[in-house]
Amino acid sequence: MSVPVPILTLDAERALALADERPQPSRLVHEQTTGRLLAAFFAVHRELGHGFVEAVYLRALILELASRGVQAEQDIPLGVFYKGRKVGTFAADLLVDGKVVVSVRAGADLFDSDRVQLLNCMRCSQAEVGMLLHFGPKPEFRRFLGRVIVEQGSAADAFRSHRRESDGT
Repeated sequence: MSVPVPILTLDAERALALADERPQPSRLVHEQTTGRLLAAFFAVHRELGHGFVEAVYLRALILELASRGVQAEQDIPLGVFYKGRKVGTFAADLLVDGKVVVSVRAGADLFDSDRVQLLNCMRCSQAEVGMLLHFGPKPEFRRFLGRVIVEQGSAADAFRSHRRESDGT
């Protein structure tokens, strides 16, 4: 049985402030991207509320991000490797601006398994930042910072590399 995970909340005004375009000293890794993502998340929740399936929120979030000029790729396939051999694949819900991995949930609660799945996705993709967005009775999110060191390239490069491996090219 999974245990609900405590959630950090952020009001819509703070999310919009994080999305502000004016250059400011950054305190968080990819702060501008995550701020714009959170502003879109709160806008979608405000419009749709709670009670739809995750696919509905994911499509609405992609539309909202696009309307804000934010690039988002959906269902990014990732390879899972064991001792250097590919043993499976799974998909990340979203990759935002080529650097933030996003997982969308819509149930009544978030569980530890949701957190672990996102952390595994971050590890496989080499993304530094992951966001778990919960379209629950009240909008909630979790922000994760990975300790992945990438010598060259970015999370987007890692995703493309995994995609090529998945396709056999």
